[in-house]
Amino acid sequence: MTDERIAATLDAALARRAGRVPVSDSEPALSAHEQAEVDSLLEVADLLWEMSHPCPALKDDPTAIMLGLVPNSALALGGKHAVERRLDRSGP
Repeated sequence: MTDERIAATLDAALARRAGRVPVSDSEPALSAHEQAEVDSLLEVADLLWEMSHPCPALKDDPTAIMLGLVPNSALALGGKHAVERRLDRSGP
């Protein structure tokens, strides 16, 4: 019976994460040991999902590009001398 309750709780938790089932109070109550087992199985499921959905390389990541985190050689700054000139123009 314990394995069936753990499986039911695990299925319900995964269905909630996928947005298929709303949160319900009708799930069976689990002991602390059973809840720890469910939590560890959910952690493994998260890790497996992350492994199957790798992040793109920084230079190919559309979000990083949008945020300006990817170096763009066409927009190179003037370097150290440009900063010094700017500071000289700003005055004391």
